[in-house]
Amino acid sequence: MRLGSGFRLSHPTALTRLARLKEWTPVQWMLLTQLHTGLRAARVRRSQLRRHMAGEILANQALLRLARLCGLSLVTIYGVSAAVGDIERFAHSKKLVAYLGLNPSVCQSGIDGWRGRSGPGLRGKSRLKSSKPRPRCGTSRRFP
Repeated sequence: MRLGSGFRLSHPTALTRLARLKEWTPVQWMLLTQLHTGLRAARVRRSQLRRHMAGEILANQALLRLARLCGLSLVTIYGVSAAVGDIERFAHSKKLVAYLGLNPSVCQSGIDGWRGRSGPGLRGKSRLKSSKPRPRCGTSRRFP
């Protein structure tokens, strides 16, 4: 069955709308009810976690500054802070970017054309490579 665009199973009225779509067997309705309950609980948990992360970022001036400089999302900043630890230990934002492996590098010599690699460096924390953000950091600025 195809649900209409914008139909959210975690919405409070989803079960009512699903009941009107077709006749469900008791087992199907039980499964839909359990799915709906689980999705609503996950939505509440996600909202609570985001509020908690936002509070911790607002309390830490270095993380707040990182958010302003780079335009990173809340979850990304929280993940970076968990992986890096104390951001203030970096004297310059260039060092933080290099530590994370976000610095693009090009190895080129002469005028023969491109002979190297570009893109994010192979250095940095490997745990962050899969979900690595591409920040627009002002690398000329210092942290705290």
